[in-house]
Amino acid sequence: MKLNLDYNEVTSEFTLTITNTSGGTANETPFSPGVWAVSNYNGSQLLNSAPFFTPNSLSNPEITDIAQMGNIDKMKIK
Repeated sequence: MKLNLDYNEVTSEFTLTITNTSGGTANETPFSPGVWAVSNYNGSQLLNSAPFFTPNSLSNPEITDIAQMGNIDKMKIK
């Protein structure tokens, strides 16, 4: 598996491209495509005006927990 993460500073959007590199190998392994969305918009209003990502800055605690542990608890609306 090869992952490529791009960030568009104008739209504040990430694009993750996942490539299966196992094709043609002795252990060819298919995998299902993944779809993720991270948003601070609840469908009617912006919940926080601060961006999730700012170049050359540390990530916020919510994104850090997702990236490091897969923990989404801090992202849940309470």
